[in-house]
Amino acid sequence: MVAVRELVSNLKKLSVIEARANEVRVQIIKHSKKIDESKALIERTKSVIDQSHQALREQKKLVDRLELDSSGLREKELEVKQRGKTIKKQAEYNAIEKELDAIAKQLRETENSLEVAWHDLDHETKKSASIEAKQGASAETLTQSIKDTDDLKAADERTLTEILAEKIDIAKNVPEDWMKRYEQMIKSVPNPIVPVSSESCSSCYYSIVAKDFTRLKRSEIMVCRNCYRLIYLDREEEADALNAQF
Repeated sequence: MVAVRELVSNLKKLSVIEARANEVRVQIIKHSKKIDESKALIERTKSVIDQSHQALREQKKLVDRLELDSSGLREKELEVKQRGKTIKKQAEYNAIEKELDAIAKQLRETENSLEVAWHDLDHETKKSASIEAKQGASAETLTQSIKDTDDLKAADERTLTEILAEKIDIAKNVPEDWMKRYEQMIKSVPNPIVPVSSESCSSCYYSIVAKDFTRLKRSEIMVCRNCYRLIYLDREEEADALNAQF
């Protein structure tokens, strides 16, 4: 009887330990998920900053191109004016004037565009600096969050190692055949060993037949014919249940 009670006690301890281990495993998974999410958000902040830098580079390229165009037009205007000084025929002079008017118009349009581009560049520079500061601060916060969460995860992993070591120590005192049954059940249900209550399995409420109940009274452990959990008779619980009926 003592051996059976010890077996029941050890199996119940294993069930409790497994529940604790599962709780810790859930926390570890949550920590891992949070770390992955934070890393993804950091990559997103980098992407936002990169996009801002790219927009700034493109705006600088536009300013550089317009400045180059403006400089080229001024050089061309000067060249045409110099050429006009040597012209003597009216027709050629008219052609030069027409060409200068076209250059002047193009130069005005280019310089107007350049003025707008410079304004946009100033705006883009301030915007990029603001984005970099904001996203950089966000990345720092996320980096610290990853460190803190990683510390929690490491602590839970150490706890899980301790719990599993405790499980191994207790499992050494459980016969191999019962351990196999327990391991099979723990994969399916969180409570693989339960007491009998009012002559029924306390988990699925399946009524225990008289022959099986007699065996349980002899302090044996059985397998429920319905849910296949390991069942045992807790005499104190059974007595309380019977007293409650009267």
